Amino acid sequence: MSNFPVDAFDRVDGRPARWPTIGIKLLARQDPNEVQHVVTGTVSLAEAIFGTMASWHDRMQLDDPRVVQRTIFVDTSGVKSTDFEIDKSTQKKLFESGRVAAERFLSESSSS
Repeated sequence: MSNFPVDAFDRVDGRPARWPTIGIKLLARQDPNEVQHVVTGTVSLAEAIFGTMASWHDRMQLDDPRVVQRTIFVDTSGVKSTDFEIDKSTQKKLFESGRVAAERFLSESSSS
């Protein structure tokens, strides 16, 4: 059900991991008053319910400090993952945001 299954390859036998699993979470800054799902009928209601359930599960996962410490959070500045027609300037901005997030993650990981 998760859109962010960072723990999918975790060991279940209690032994330490042989290699780390790192997740990359694309986040858009959201207005807390913004309506996430507009319901206009049965199909859009089903989509809204599914979207809410997946989002809730991912947020619940991100409350786990073990997940947060191995996740790179990249600010997408509101660009959706299905927006395929972004201009070169926006592409560069997103690339730079990802680079900065990865460098921050790696420097924090190496200092721990």
